[in-house]
Amino acid sequence: MKMNMLIFQSVIVILSFCISCNIEPDSFQVSSTRANLPIVFVHGTLASGDTYTTQFQRFSSNNYEEELMFTYDWNTLNMANSVGLLDNFINSVMVKTGKPKVILVGHSAGGSLIYNYCNDALRAGKIDKYVQLGSNKQIKPAGNNGQIPTLNIWSTDDLVVAGDSIPGAINIKLTGLDHYQVATHSSVFREMYKFIIGDLPQSLDIIPMNDFTMGGRVVSLGENSIISNVELNIFTVDPNTGFRQNATPDTVLIPDANGWWGPVDAKKNTYYEFELKKINDPNFRIVHYYREPVLRNNPWIYLRAFPPPGSTIGFLLNNLPKDDMQSVVAVFSSNQAVVNGRDLLKVDNYTLSIPSLTAANQTTIALFLYDEGDCKTSLDSKLIFSFLPFLKGADVFFQTNIPGTISLELNGRKLNVPNWKSASEGVIIPVFD
Repeated sequence: MKMNMLIFQSVIVILSFCISCNIEPDSFQVSSTRANLPIVFVHGTLASGDTYTTQFQRFSSNNYEEELMFTYDWNTLNMANSVGLLDNFINSVMVKTGKPKVILVGHSAGGSLIYNYCNDALRAGKIDKYVQLGSNKQIKPAGNNGQIPTLNIWSTDDLVVAGDSIPGAINIKLTGLDHYQVATHSSVFREMYKFIIGDLPQSLDIIPMNDFTMGGRVVSLGENSIISNVELNIFTVDPNTGFRQNATPDTVLIPDANGWWGPVDAKKNTYYEFELKKINDPNFRIVHYYREPVLRNNPWIYLRAFPPPGSTIGFLLNNLPKDDMQSVVAVFSSNQAVVNGRDLLKVDNYTLSIPSLTAANQTTIALFLYDEGDCKTSLDSKLIFSFLPFLKGADVFFQTNIPGTISLELNGRKLNVPNWKSASEGVIIPVFD
């Protein structure tokens, strides 16, 4: 009898709570057992799925299931059958997860692709919600009849795409964010999470884990094609010099048929080198990636190999020096542009965040640093990079006569890398995550 009375009293308390909060009892029960849908993230021009790495980790930090988040990699320089390929990918996600619909997130050109994709009743029926980030103004929400709930986020300081309100969508205008930050910033995550989940996130931070793994994908730079027969060697490095702590790799991996590698266990507060080599191919350009320490599970660490010389990007990169008298460095800022007057980027004693290299309207994400042949640094801009967005080149000489360290700094964050010989030892890519 006493037990029945306790149960009755508990029900009354729950009902009183629901009434006081204007929540129906049924919806209270549903919200406590809400099932998430898969999220498919679609990147923009010259980018890859790692555009969304920080957002993946923020969703994960707020308990969104990692196995329900996917990246769609596409060649933004070749639009042939892009809608059909995206449809195939979405179908595969629905089969893999057993879910009836997906949520789409598109940045920049990825947003244009998604709008084209959704402009068909059958395809639109597969989409639960759509988040547009820094993409073109549209006349209606996504869907052939504008039926897909759409969140549209843009920034007044985005100098690549001039966003604007979309009639019928939820519109969020932000300030102070460059084009790339519209995909990566914590304030953008807040609005995405609220739109997708219906509540505010508990945290906007990437919450560190004690035990975690890392993994990712090997693709060609700019085109996202698969590079077969690649060997990935992972080394622990000294953060003060960038030198390997052991001559042999901690881990040796062969990416799968789709370029995916890992997961492998990672250590807290540890700096790694990721070395890409092509098996039995001396013409393959070795690449050494250096990154800041991983904080929590990160399955989207992308490593970009140089594409073949005959491709659009391959033609450009084939002009980088292969000269054992100098190092070639490509510094990559993965979550923002480097903007003169806002950011400070330095390599050794040289400031790179100057108007000719990092003006706001250039939205510079990657800087290729190499010498023109006179063994001197002038910081002159390389004209060969002028016809592509987001990429710049500068005249910087790094000697290789004596093994040493190249020091880089972005807004107070530091990375140190060895001065590898560019012909026999490969290209150096420091990444500020």
